[in-house]
Amino acid sequence: MIVLDRSSKLIVIIIALILINTPQLTYTEENLVTSNSTIVVRDALDREVEIQTPVTRIVSLAPSITEILFALNKQDLIVGVDAISYDDPHYGIADYVREKGIRNVGGYWWSLISIEAILELEPDLVLADKGAHLPLLNTFEELGLKTIYLHSGSARELAEVYKDIELVGLILNCTLEASQLILNISREFEYYSEYLKNNMYPVKYLFIIYIDGGVWVAGRSTYIDDALNRLGLTNTVDMNGWVLLSIEDLYRLSPDVIMITTMVESDIVNIEKLVDTYGLYRITSKIIILKPMESDYFLRPGPLVKNIPRTIYSILESYGFRKPPPLSESKSIPVINLVLILIATALFLVKRR
Repeated sequence: MIVLDRSSKLIVIIIALILINTPQLTYTEENLVTSNSTIVVRDALDREVEIQTPVTRIVSLAPSITEILFALNKQDLIVGVDAISYDDPHYGIADYVREKGIRNVGGYWWSLISIEAILELEPDLVLADKGAHLPLLNTFEELGLKTIYLHSGSARELAEVYKDIELVGLILNCTLEASQLILNISREFEYYSEYLKNNMYPVKYLFIIYIDGGVWVAGRSTYIDDALNRLGLTNTVDMNGWVLLSIEDLYRLSPDVIMITTMVESDIVNIEKLVDTYGLYRITSKIIILKPMESDYFLRPGPLVKNIPRTIYSILESYGFRKPPPLSESKSIPVINLVLILIATALFLVKRR
């Protein structure tokens, strides 16, 4: 047991008081916490934004952002959400926002957002999507609405999805939880990446976001392309971003697998008809129409991306892309068969005598 004399105790108390009253500086690659009451962060638009903390009233304008808040257990700070988040089945969000009387502010697209509804909620912070809500930037600034833009749907790689989670964690003083969430996602990709590359044949894919008249697909430099590339799949589209293709383009790409997303259950029947109408089965017999819940894993660049590796594994397993076991694992099978054949032959010859 260590016993401190009076002067030693006084020194300890003084050090503790200094530590308590010293602003805690937390550094990340792109953000700096400057004091206990104010932080300055750099958002996805490369703007430096000063935020008063703690933040207590948040409006989230995208489902992936709302899901980040729930995954970090910060849903109690939400006072308003976009229309898609309002009906989000993941994390029990739809039930929670109704139970707590959280406001639906419209959207998700910028032109459907109700600025009046946001103003009435008097938020400390609005969390917006760099792509879908960029046209509202000037409006937010003119009205004095403190807004942070995240990469969200404009993310070009998983690293930018991780940056969104990290930034929200920094603003809301839950960096440990954010780091753990990122670690859990990255571990899932690492595990399945190794497994799929060792056990599945190479696969060329086409990922369709929307199909009717034309076809919107995930090209290069999208988080979907990066996620599937990490799992060993190859994108047949060599253009960047979200690309509009014709049906004729699909035939030229010649993918092994076509994956098509849906928003609601009723979409499935309509897409099945369109697949037949456009003759997509002449391109490949391996066409996967993802259910809405599965589609969300790919369409919402937040914590749900953790489910992408397992979903891809299930697809490849179901459609026969598994490699045969190595010879070293299967060589005993022919030997056993040979022994059985020899025994059967010997018994047959004995009986004939």
